[in-house]
Amino acid sequence: MGAHAELVDTLPTPLVVYATRGFDNYTYALHPFSGRRLKQAHPETRLPSRITIAFDAQDVVDQLLGEVFGQAAPLLTGLPLADLEKLGGIEVREPGSDRVLWQWPPARR
Repeated sequence: MGAHAELVDTLPTPLVVYATRGFDNYTYALHPFSGRRLKQAHPETRLPSRITIAFDAQDVVDQLLGEVFGQAAPLLTGLPLADLEKLGGIEVREPGSDRVLWQWPPARR
């Protein structure tokens, strides 16, 4: 096994957020296991069950997707991206397919 493969195998599992797309919005919710991990690491954190970010126009959704995911993760978890990175990072996934839509830090794999 190469050094890169060994490094990837030792990375902590990222927290998982599911992003459900609506007509002009995304609703974000922490995977229950990720929510428990976050509460264990930061018991003082109060977690909303989900947040929804709406847009003025549907075409804006795709243009701003990465920026919005980067802002939604701290809103949902109560922690800045730097602190989320220390917990193994974060992945925003599509429900059902589990396709990764966005991750922090970028290029985990």
